[in-house]
Amino acid sequence: MNDRNRFGAERFRVWIAVYGDWQPGHLRDIPPRATALEPAEPRTMTARQARRYVGAFNRVALARGKKVWAVALPVTVSYGGDAQAGTPLVLTDLPQFVDHPE
Repeated sequence: MNDRNRFGAERFRVWIAVYGDWQPGHLRDIPPRATALEPAEPRTMTARQARRYVGAFNRVALARGKKVWAVALPVTVSYGGDAQAGTPLVLTDLPQFVDHPE
């Protein structure tokens, strides 16, 4: 498996986020908007690691009816810096990060 996605990113930061009235129906669903609460882990992850983390976290959140969702954002170098807690996240056109049974 290649650890690059169509964005060309090699590293991802997984964020735990809250969302408003959106209702997930499947692990592959991505909210159109969410607010970052905190990074899931202090380090960045490969695409494979992020996919597994997001899939596992969202599976539990969906099963328990929690209003939190894990999202993986490609890490890019910019002067704006990394997202911070409270940052509104616009989550459109992101890679699908779900762990698929093999």
